[in-house]
Amino acid sequence: MAANADHIVFHCKGRPQPDAESQEMWRTDGTAANTVLLEDTFGRFYGQPVFLEDQFIFTVRTPDLGEELWTSDGTPGEAKLITEIESGPYDAHQTG
Repeated sequence: MAANADHIVFHCKGRPQPDAESQEMWRTDGTAANTVLLEDTFGRFYGQPVFLEDQFIFTVRTPDLGEELWTSDGTPGEAKLITEIESGPYDAHQTG
């Protein structure tokens, strides 16, 4: 979970998907009317999202890309891969 002055962003288990566990990213200001689904991904969110100015950064592991960094401004369905650090289905996380 990450928070800025206006919103909290969090992820949780999503609806079952064939051959995978789905996870969802949500944004809320604490009211039901302003709680919205941002992303329903065919992958897994790892760690916690972090706000950086008006964007938040998070990691997602997908079958095609492995674990990579993504960003969103909080607009539903508009998350973008920052860059594919490690090509293919390999993880781009730091170890050691």
